[in-house]
Amino acid sequence: MSEPKLHRRSVARFTLSAKALFQFILVISITGLANFLGCTEHQRFDLTKKSEFTLSDTTKELLKSDLLKNHTDDLRLIAVIKTSNPHYLRIRALLEEFRRKSYGRIKLEFVDPLKNLDRTQDIANTYSHTFIEEAIFIDARTPSETELTDAQREQDIANHVRYLPIHKLYVSDLDRYNKEVVIGWQDEASVSTAILSALEGQPRTFYFLFDKSQLDANAEEGVAPWKTLKTLMQRQNIALKELRLSSTEKIPEDAEGVALIAPRYDLDERELAVLSEYWNRDSSSIFITLDPNAELHKLRSFLRSYGITPRNDRVITRKNGKTFTSARSIIVKGPTVTKQLGEKPSQLDGPSCSLEVRFDDDKLINRRIAAFPLIRAAKGWWGETKYQEPEPNFDHREDHGAPLYLAAAIVKGRENQDTKVELASRLIVIGNTEFLTPVNMREEMSDFLNNSFHWMVGRETLMGDGPEPVFRQKLTIEPKHQSQINLSSYIILPAIGLIIAFITWYSRRS
Repeated sequence: MSEPKLHRRSVARFTLSAKALFQFILVISITGLANFLGCTEHQRFDLTKKSEFTLSDTTKELLKSDLLKNHTDDLRLIAVIKTSNPHYLRIRALLEEFRRKSYGRIKLEFVDPLKNLDRTQDIANTYSHTFIEEAIFIDARTPSETELTDAQREQDIANHVRYLPIHKLYVSDLDRYNKEVVIGWQDEASVSTAILSALEGQPRTFYFLFDKSQLDANAEEGVAPWKTLKTLMQRQNIALKELRLSSTEKIPEDAEGVALIAPRYDLDERELAVLSEYWNRDSSSIFITLDPNAELHKLRSFLRSYGITPRNDRVITRKNGKTFTSARSIIVKGPTVTKQLGEKPSQLDGPSCSLEVRFDDDKLINRRIAAFPLIRAAKGWWGETKYQEPEPNFDHREDHGAPLYLAAAIVKGRENQDTKVELASRLIVIGNTEFLTPVNMREEMSDFLNNSFHWMVGRETLMGDGPEPVFRQKLTIEPKHQSQINLSSYIILPAIGLIIAFITWYSRRS
């Protein structure tokens, strides 16, 4: 019996080749498109717990502000730093992020002084600088239609070029082996400050009425509160200059604002007239922090006439038989100063007095004056009028209860009209001063002060959360745990890998 004939199906080799070619072209096209999208639509993800490598709101607002957008030329950042520097990768990543968020307005250049000697010398000649350490140059100069003289060129560099040494970007200390280690980073804040300063040129001027204050009162670690405030203002390109009110007839015309920090001595009639004359100007600003222990009757009357009255009390609470004076507080969300900081908890260390804020007074409204709260005390705190008693308790007939305000602001003029907003005058009062000392300064209060100064000098677009300081975290491992880690890393894990590899090899062999 003959076997049945098998029919073999012919292989369509051309069809298979066409499919393979089509798949190959498709893979190449998808890969090319993915690379194209990756280059043109670059997205960076910060997966750290506290988003340590993401720019803060304040920095983002600066990079998209009209101050940079309307600058007639690109802002140039030149980082002269060795690629072998241990901080090179972090600094490069930070500056690249500044460039990306500037929408093309920042030109970034990195120069290795060891590999690019000619370019390094060219930078030194351009900025009349002698290199003794690595640094970042922020150049906000604009091209001139006429050739500048040597004196004009030097003045232009002084106004619009900032020099930022690399060691200013971090805080260091010596470890137990007497070796320098980084314990904190302030790189974003330093670069943002330098950019703002270079763009604006000459700093804004606030005058500190120093003869009304006891300069070293409540100073901690040799740093008075007004010096802490001066440092904060310098970061906003605002210079705090001393002015003796008792010997001046008029606040200088270049004043962006006036600061009264913990005034210990009241104003006399002539001094009050000088302050009132300045306050009645367009676009004037006054910043006041109070010492609750000082008796300032005339200053109190001046503030009361505009809607804020400092009270003769102390903000306290009692728990477990103890009296606490470092007031827990909450930043009030408002339309201006505290818009981005609203409902953030904080604390004002040291004694505080409460403020009466008449934000619904028809007489003030008719005078185009608006008073509104900025910071309120948390639940459980009250304004005690008999604060000198050893065990005070809240009495609703004499003491001040919720809502209890610790800071407030006044606007004189039409701030809600775009054509009049630049003419409005602004005043901020805080019923505490000791929160300014270095040991008491808190991050949220630092952001609050930065926003306050931006608001008073008309930089509302730059307000927001400031950069968070990044601290070095050290992991301590006990010797017994170290030996266990070494045993696992050097013996147990390799042994497990070898066993798995042997089992896989043996199963395939059989």
